[in-house]
Amino acid sequence: STLLVSRDGIESNHGSLLNSPPPLKVGPLDPVLAALAHSDTHRCLAARIASLFRIIDGDASRSVSYEELAMGLKRLKVSPPIHLSREDFDIITMNGQLCDQFGGLDGESFDRVIRASLKLYVQRQVA
Repeated sequence: STLLVSRDGIESNHGSLLNSPPPLKVGPLDPVLAALAHSDTHRCLAARIASLFRIIDGDASRSVSYEELAMGLKRLKVSPPIHLSREDFDIITMNGQLCDQFGGLDGESFDRVIRASLKLYVQRQVA
């Protein structure tokens, strides 16, 4: 699934579609980001992200792999359900740059991923 569409470069087989408005794209994490966006303080947001990490880290290893993250997000009771593709994971982890040596996210990297995704989510909401 695609996370974002550039507003200046929408094209089809017939060339540029600049006359039509760009389609609203949503990120795969949007259902959970919508809830996190209502955090009142930095401390509240940090606590909610940490809690989400603990819920997703089912084996309590303090690291979540792509598979563990995808399954954990799918189990969340959000609407619509979250389906995280491998491509989505690569995008949100900056092609694995935020991952540990085993390809997973520790709590700190998870926090960075969620905050960066939340920033993009809020920007899409006000655009």
